[in-house]
Amino acid sequence: MKVLHVINNLEFGGAENLLKELISIQVEEGIEVDLYLLERSGMKDGGVTLPGVKLLEAQASSRYSLTNLFFLRNIFHHYDIIHVHLFPSQFWVASAKFVSKKNPVLITTEHSTMNRRRNKKFFYLLDLFMYGQYNKIVCISEGTASGLIERYKSLEKKIEIIHNGIRSARFLEIDPVHIEGLTVKDPVILTVGRLEKEKNHEVIIKALKFTSNVHLLVAGDGKRKGELESLAINSGVSSRVHFLGERQDIPELMKMASIYIQPSKWEGFGLAVLEAMTSGLPVIASDIPGLREVVGSSGLLFDPENVQDLVKKIEDLLNDPGLIKELRLKSIERSKEFSVEKTAEQYLKLYEKLSKKKLH
Repeated sequence: MKVLHVINNLEFGGAENLLKELISIQVEEGIEVDLYLLERSGMKDGGVTLPGVKLLEAQASSRYSLTNLFFLRNIFHHYDIIHVHLFPSQFWVASAKFVSKKNPVLITTEHSTMNRRRNKKFFYLLDLFMYGQYNKIVCISEGTASGLIERYKSLEKKIEIIHNGIRSARFLEIDPVHIEGLTVKDPVILTVGRLEKEKNHEVIIKALKFTSNVHLLVAGDGKRKGELESLAINSGVSSRVHFLGERQDIPELMKMASIYIQPSKWEGFGLAVLEAMTSGLPVIASDIPGLREVVGSSGLLFDPENVQDLVKKIEDLLNDPGLIKELRLKSIERSKEFSVEKTAEQYLKLYEKLSKKKLH
């Protein structure tokens, strides 16, 4: 079987991290895998290596260039399965199929319960066309599926749920990393994610104002960094907020943290939350679809629009060692339900099923 994965880039993010793990297992299983990135960023500077994978050169200077459509159309006949992640990769592959004489098996994975396109009428028809070109739409959680069906009822029969997963071994028996300016006595909150509006980092920074001696580590980068740094200064907590940028040592960061918080306004699954649970960190997460589904009763949920609700959850943990111990054990046990090996097995079964249908 020959599979082509298509994604915008391999920069820092849950979809990108899942794809790296998925590709690695598929290569181990003897699947011939090629990868097309609309942008090369995330490969040359991020230390990303994918042994056994042929990387197809980006054909355009921008992920939005029409060149991507024609390049993809011309290589369709080489593959049994074309598996696509994120917009606009989803759009270019769908459009390439529409103008092509070939009829490849197309799968896309939907990674979020919400996106900015769903708030605009223009994109309703565009998305309906785009998703309509795919044989199967894989949603990474029940919440992701519900969000998609609510907007596009006609797609319901195409949807299949395959939960994300991680390799738990990466988060076990490792040493914590040292962060300059912190001591072992400091309670440390960790949050991981791009510095974008939907990740809602500001609610943690505002909550920090009502706590003492608690430090926040922010792993991730993005266009809101300056805005969030200013908020930390204006809130009087800048000495306790540490912007770390993109990191390759997330397991080590999790090993030294006291609490993990995911404050997102929307999230398809929350891979970083699962990583924290696997590490045995007590988790506080937004009470939203996706995160609620992953965390279950193994962590604390809060209203992402309510700073005082988050402050209370933080204090509940820091003032109750027994609760911390309880959530650590629950997190580890809950995380065992989500392995990337299981995820990869489900995708392989889907590939095989769709390939057989095409042959018949």
